[in-house]
Amino acid sequence: MATLLDMINHKIVNVGDTITFTFKGNKFSAKLLRGGMIGGCTIKRVHDAEPEVILKQTAAFSSLTAWTEACLQDIMDEYYTRYSSWKRVIHHESKRSMGDL
Repeated sequence: MATLLDMINHKIVNVGDTITFTFKGNKFSAKLLRGGMIGGCTIKRVHDAEPEVILKQTAAFSSLTAWTEACLQDIMDEYYTRYSSWKRVIHHESKRSMGDL
């Protein structure tokens, strides 16, 4: 499977694109950064009007799995999930899962 950096280098996705996933009605978002990294993380909780910046202590994540695990474990306190990042994370610009791309 391709890495995020491979996908950027082959122009499948671009630096600055948004990726999202939803868990229990909470929508997580982040931006693709140079080098295939992920940063600028936010959550829009089910009952909140505005998104909240999260995971500020981490400059960037090196993989979809690292990002989704941090969101689920550090923000949602969910530790026993069978969550396939590549199937569930959506590339906002194309409306397709990262696995489909």
